[in-house]
Amino acid sequence: MKRRWLFGTALGLLAGIGITGVRPRIVHAPEVISTTTRLQLTLKDVLKSNHVNGILLIGSDDTPTVIQNSLVGANSQRAISSHRYFPTASLQKLLTGLAIYTLVKEGKLSVNTTLATYYPQVAHAKEITIGRLISHTSGLVDTQTVAPRVLMSQSEQVKYSLAHYKSSGKETWNYSNIDYVLLAAIVSKVSGESYDRFVQDKILAPWGIKEIKPFSALKASQVSKSLLPTASWTSLRRAMSATFGAGNYLATPVGYWQLISHLMDDQATSTWLHRYADQKTVSYFGGIYFSGNSFHANGGYAGYSAIASGDFSTQQRMIFFTNNINLGTAKTIRTQLNRYYYSKLDQELY
Repeated sequence: MKRRWLFGTALGLLAGIGITGVRPRIVHAPEVISTTTRLQLTLKDVLKSNHVNGILLIGSDDTPTVIQNSLVGANSQRAISSHRYFPTASLQKLLTGLAIYTLVKEGKLSVNTTLATYYPQVAHAKEITIGRLISHTSGLVDTQTVAPRVLMSQSEQVKYSLAHYKSSGKETWNYSNIDYVLLAAIVSKVSGESYDRFVQDKILAPWGIKEIKPFSALKASQVSKSLLPTASWTSLRRAMSATFGAGNYLATPVGYWQLISHLMDDQATSTWLHRYADQKTVSYFGGIYFSGNSFHANGGYAGYSAIASGDFSTQQRMIFFTNNINLGTAKTIRTQLNRYYYSKLDQELY
């Protein structure tokens, strides 16, 4: 009797710990979120909390991580995606800077070449050099940046800018599109071909970049429409046609990612830009600002903002495009993004 009781007790104990057919309770370990995932969620939260309809590309090589925050449906004309075109505005100035560098490298141009060599009719042209144009220290200022109609040809675009500027005659910093309009026009004169053809043959094609194009090569259906009701395709083209070589190109986020990735990989080019930028009061040269090992560029039209940045020491890079926030607000958001992504922001950014 005693043995039977002990045997029954043992069976009960074994059943209690799951040796029989009783299924044990499974306790799940808490989910572990990687540092990378946590960073991506944080950056997404920055976009979300600022009500951004936009896209962010981050990474340290040719293949970016894409972070999006959408206020519209994926099929909307106002949606932003990795391969949908977006006005780069002043981010195009880097292309013009690279075109100038190509001609310098080929021995066809110098930073000391004067504007008078190609456009003697411009006020103070004998004192203004390529170096001053490319660093925004020419003393030239735009007086009109939106054309009354869409200007389709290069000659029309250059003519318009030459009719709407003034000159102080002083070598002082002033961010102005006319500087890069003239640089783009000089690229055309020196090379003997259109600016668009030169950029395509000498920069985009050799680097395998297919998704950066002038506005004249695109239809409205290929471009992300701004969420701002006052920003139309016609008004955008009028603005772009008045900024030849300085803001008349569009790019997909991936297309511009490829451009800055090649810049970061091309030590000779980046060193040339950085060396001259460091000689200026404002460290800007060839379309980008420098601060130590970091660089950035920004541009915008009504209802659009485009920002690119990178760190040569860590190889980190970032693209930020939005079509519902103007540039001033986008720069504030950039500060937040930089703080988390680069883990630093101790310098004043323009």
